[in-house]
Amino acid sequence: PSASPRAPPGAGKTTLLRLILGELAPDAGVREAGATVRFASMDQLKGDLDLDARVNEALAGRKETIAVGERAVRVESYLDRFGLGVQQQRSLVRDLSGGERSRLQLAKLFARGGNVLVLDEPTNDLDLATLRALEEALIAFQGSALLVSHDRWFLDRVATQILYLDGRGGVRLHHGDMSSLLERLGREKQAQRAAPPAARTAAARAAAPKAKGITPWQRRELDEIEQRIAALELELAALDGRLGDSALYSGPKPALLALRAQRKEHATELARLLARWEELEALRG
Repeated sequence: PSASPRAPPGAGKTTLLRLILGELAPDAGVREAGATVRFASMDQLKGDLDLDARVNEALAGRKETIAVGERAVRVESYLDRFGLGVQQQRSLVRDLSGGERSRLQLAKLFARGGNVLVLDEPTNDLDLATLRALEEALIAFQGSALLVSHDRWFLDRVATQILYLDGRGGVRLHHGDMSSLLERLGREKQAQRAAPPAARTAAARAAAPKAKGITPWQRRELDEIEQRIAALELELAALDGRLGDSALYSGPKPALLALRAQRKEHATELARLLARWEELEALRG
């Protein structure tokens, strides 16, 4: 199963991950991890690539097979799952592109033998091929994964539970993907606005701590952001469709690079808008 903490910026998602990994000590309470839990994170792999090694050796040394769970898999087949074909496997690590190095790091991560993956914004700066490799690896992963991400589409594909931190001290565990959580939150907001004034007042008094409230201009900004998010998601879907066309990769390289840059720009803007949407929703709550 994959779980993802979701919260407005500054609510403590990254701090929560560091507490779980044991990198930070809690101010109160006790951190407990089961005896069989083996954590694995991308941070553990930083600087772990030998640039002068061949790709297959960087993953498994001189071995021809690698242990994946309880199975032995040929190194060539395993790397191929991450979009690293025969040509890349025989290359030196230093000759790989940035996206190919990211895929090699992902391959090393999933081969470490951990049964709990902890990933903080794992989709940042990934090209489309690496993003797809990550999604497929997470879906096939037999252990548990704890992810922090502002990429709604990514969470919809891989997350089975969302831990929602509302930024005001409230926590909710949602069984389902990100889209179903957002729909549920939206329905609850509508029901709250439609409730009789007395009921709304009682609910507001019961909430702790109290929200600051949302100003009229912030409400207008929220409406505009929701429209822009919907438009960006459609544009990203169209770009993904174009990037999935095999003919694109046999044509002029500048066209491919331009599409990739455009998708990255759109994904960055979408993450920024989603973060701001969460801030405004917390105020409106």
